[in-house]
Amino acid sequence: MLEVTLTNVVLVLFLAFVNEVLVEHLVGKPLERALPEADRWWLIYVALVSGAALSWFSGLDLFTELPIPPMVGLVLTALLVGGGSPLIHQIINKARDPLAAYRLILDE
Repeated sequence: MLEVTLTNVVLVLFLAFVNEVLVEHLVGKPLERALPEADRWWLIYVALVSGAALSWFSGLDLFTELPIPPMVGLVLTALLVGGGSPLIHQIINKARDPLAAYRLILDE
């Protein structure tokens, strides 16, 4: 059971990385060459859609062990892959120190 979960986590991280690289090289770089002054903020949404598609068609579900409907698990996994590495790093950092944001407020 733990082996399957760890394998799925590694697959999600791998798909998020592949998605980020593909979006940057297939959309970001050509856009930068064609329109150097163009704003790139909307690439986040391209990455979200393409990552969600990668995850969805792979059938990957990180949440199979939780008592939630399978469709919810698939959608959440798709959002994690589509969110890319910044989202995953943010989740990992929150898991390491969930009270970090509150400590910053209290220290001020």
